[in-house]
Amino acid sequence: MKNNILLLTLILLLSCGQLFAQILGPRHVIKTDLKAYVPANFNLISSVNLNYEYKLNKKFSVGLVAGSLIKRTLELGATGSSNSGDDLAYKGEISPSGYFINPYARMYTKESLKGFYLELFTRHYNYDFEIPYDYEKNNGTITANAVANAKAFGGGLVVGSQFHLAKKFVLDLYAGAGMGVGNVYAETNDPNLDEQDFQDIKQEMDNLSDVEIAILGNAINDLTYDANSTSAWAELKGVPIPMLRAGIAFGYMF
Repeated sequence: MKNNILLLTLILLLSCGQLFAQILGPRHVIKTDLKAYVPANFNLISSVNLNYEYKLNKKFSVGLVAGSLIKRTLELGATGSSNSGDDLAYKGEISPSGYFINPYARMYTKESLKGFYLELFTRHYNYDFEIPYDYEKNNGTITANAVANAKAFGGGLVVGSQFHLAKKFVLDLYAGAGMGVGNVYAETNDPNLDEQDFQDIKQEMDNLSDVEIAILGNAINDLTYDANSTSAWAELKGVPIPMLRAGIAFGYMF
C-alpha cells in the first residue's frame, strides 16, 4: 500500500512538472559569443566563453558570462617626453592570458528570453601578460620582458534582442557600455640587471613627463614607478576603464 502511494505521488509530481514546463516554457539558455572567436588580425581580446541565462518570470531573467582568453597578440604603445624636450615612443606586442566573469540581469519588454530587452551588467577581469623591452649593457643589446597584470571591476547598460531560430535555438544580438576602475602593475627583476641598472631605470623614468600608455584604443596616464636593488616596477591605480559589452551569441534553450 505504501509503495503504491509513493508511486502515485511520484507520477503526480512528474505530471505537475511537465505541466508547469508547458505553461512557463523553457527556462534555461546556454550560449556562446561568436564574435569572441574572430581572427587574430582584428586586434581584439578573444575568448573561449560560456553564457548561461535563467528565466525568473515572464519579464525578467538573470545570467552569467565567463570566459578564458584565447592567446592573441596585441599591440601596446607608450609615448612621453624627456626633460630635455625629446619625444620618446615605445611599441611592443603582448599576449594576455586570464579570465573574466560577467553577471547580468535582463528585463524583456514582452516575454522573457525572447525579443527586445534592457540589461544591467557587472564585469570583472584579471589578465596577465609580458611586456618586451630592450636595453644596452656591456656594449650589447639585451631583450627581456617585464611581468605585468591588469585587473578591473565595473558595470554598465546593454540593449539587445534575442531571436528564436527554432524550438530550441536562439540568436542573441546585444551592445552596450559602462565604466569600471582598474589597476595595472608591471615589474622586471631580470637577473642580467644589477642594482645600478635598476636605479638607472628609475632615473630614466624620473626624466620622463606626459607618459601615456595606449592599448585597445584606450589612452592611460598617471603612471607611478619605483625601484630597489633587485627590481624596478611601474603601476597604475584606480584608472577609469571603459567597459564594453557587445556580441552575437548563439545558443540552445531548454
